[in-house]
Amino acid sequence: LVLLSPAAGYFGSMIGFSWFISIFAWIGAIGVLLVIFAVSLRVKDIMTILIIGVLFGSAVSAVVSVMQYFGEQAQLKSYVIWTMGSLGGVTNEQLMVYAPVILAGLIVVFFSSGILNMLLLGENYAKTSGVKILRTRVIIFTSTGILAGTVTAFCGPIGFIGIIVPHISRMIFKTANHKILI
Repeated sequence: LVLLSPAAGYFGSMIGFSWFISIFAWIGAIGVLLVIFAVSLRVKDIMTILIIGVLFGSAVSAVVSVMQYFGEQAQLKSYVIWTMGSLGGVTNEQLMVYAPVILAGLIVVFFSSGILNMLLLGENYAKTSGVKILRTRVIIFTSTGILAGTVTAFCGPIGFIGIIVPHISRMIFKTANHKILI
């Protein structure tokens, strides 16, 4: 969106630029999750899903590279700074969007922690315990997309945190219980 800022500036001014960025970040994050979900319905081998994910990431990277090529110098500079990721650049206007969205997403995730614990034991166990798997996936994927999209929109892609923190949390607390980890 940073690379398309002239068009984004026009539409963003109508609803507030922070909300505009958030909405597009949510659409992008949920779109990627839907692609992964669609692939997981057809392909059951986890290694194949990982390879498809790498291919999808490469395709998105190619599109971004083309956008960088056609972008202006100021847009490229803003984009590069954003890709470095930082929590320090969040403005008060962005915080007015960021805080309630993150709070709502965390509430959804916290109340889903019991279901996530059941899913740790397998889908069949969760089904026999009364969990509606498809509905649970939709809720978890949507809240994950909104949380990831919001943080990424304002702070940049700080991917290593999302990858390492769950593993560090499991090591520190020595549990897989989602209520404790969340």
